[in-house]
Amino acid sequence: MRKPIQFTANLQSSMVSFATHDDKEYLVAPCVALVPGVLNRDLVTLEAVVNTFQAWNGRPVVLDHPLDGHGLPMSANDPSVLANAGLGHVWNADIDQNRLRVQVWLDVGKAKRLGGDAERVIDAVRNGASVEISTGYWATMRSRRGVHNEREYDEVTELIIPDHLAMLPNAVGACNWGDGCGIPRTNAARFEPLRRPAVMVSASERGRCQCGNGGGLKRPQVMLTQRERDAAKCACGR
Repeated sequence: MRKPIQFTANLQSSMVSFATHDDKEYLVAPCVALVPGVLNRDLVTLEAVVNTFQAWNGRPVVLDHPLDGHGLPMSANDPSVLANAGLGHVWNADIDQNRLRVQVWLDVGKAKRLGGDAERVIDAVRNGASVEISTGYWATMRSRRGVHNEREYDEVTELIIPDHLAMLPNAVGACNWGDGCGIPRTNAARFEPLRRPAVMVSASERGRCQCGNGGGLKRPQVMLTQRERDAAKCACGR
């Protein structure tokens, strides 16, 4: 089954720099975007991360995850999304110590034109404050339960199709510093990110109880808190 996935990490800018490209000024920050392991009860394998890591190059960096008219996650590769929320791009993706490392290039001038949260993100990164980020990608999943490093999972990610990287000025991370995600920092003891994992929940878990058989394209997903998921969950062979 294929579904949109969003995993959050923590960006702290202890190693930022400025660069000029195509007559535009960019704020460049190195970032560990994804670490193999169990995230939101999905087992993300090293093989899945490695197989398509170069496809992260050129993916847009946007302010918050884009949602369609129904409030469901959508691709950031849309003219209106890029015009209203595009902040830059991901470049120089690489696998280092079994982790996906990228550079986040933020368009300083575009952020100023957008104002609000976009400009606050730039200021936070420039001043060395921590900023939440989140990888958004499509994934082909296989239903399989198990335990990895003492964490339970319900599905295994077999293919990652990168879509975007989101800057989340008003959110917290699921893949945090304890999991190895985020920007390198010089003083780890001073940064303790909040933890409130976002959970992907299908429409069936929100009341329809139309459980799939594990094949084909999965229904659109929405982001709910764990409390909202518990309240909406129904018996779907779980």
